[in-house]
Amino acid sequence: MVSVRRLRLTAIERRRRPVAHTATTMRDSYLMPQPAIQAESRAIVAAALDNQVSKARDHARVPVLSQSFVDLARRDPQAAAKQAGMSMRQLVGLIEGSQDTVLASCQDHRAGPYEPPGVACSASFLACLDCANARALPHQLPIQLAAVDALEQLRPHLPPALWARRYAPRLDQLRDITTGFQPAEIDRAKAGITDEHRHRINDLLEGRWEVR
Repeated sequence: MVSVRRLRLTAIERRRRPVAHTATTMRDSYLMPQPAIQAESRAIVAAALDNQVSKARDHARVPVLSQSFVDLARRDPQAAAKQAGMSMRQLVGLIEGSQDTVLASCQDHRAGPYEPPGVACSASFLACLDCANARALPHQLPIQLAAVDALEQLRPHLPPALWARRYAPRLDQLRDITTGFQPAEIDRAKAGITDEHRHRINDLLEGRWEVR
């Protein structure tokens, strides 16, 4: 004999509309306990994650200026500027660190895509990783690796779709930057991660750097 509950459940599964109860009751008491609904939910989440990962891979790649380039810039700044296609002023700012943002350096913060020409950029420091003005230098590798660690640790504490949308692209970009360095450089940078680096990344992820 078919029970009334079974008939009700079948109707709810097909129509996805509550019958004499709230939408919350429909979801929590009728739909979510069903294996078919759980499988469908997992498939939807997996598809969303795959989509976000694909978008992450399409994000801008930050050019990495190697240690050999930095050495050239200190030895022959004119040649280095010509090689990098930038002005001497821009080169000096990058090498000296005066153009550092949190995760990269900015070639020209008054020529970004987020503001009119000549206006200082007001975009999120996380958005620097999407900008054509961004450059990564060896001295930034420790904080970039600290950011990788922080993002990986954050992942289990957020809904998968939210993490994939908000942070997966950044993690992908940071990992892409680290591939521009040799294993020995990575090891030295990991050993050079400080509490200050971790605090700065924590402030960045919690939005405290956005008050500018």
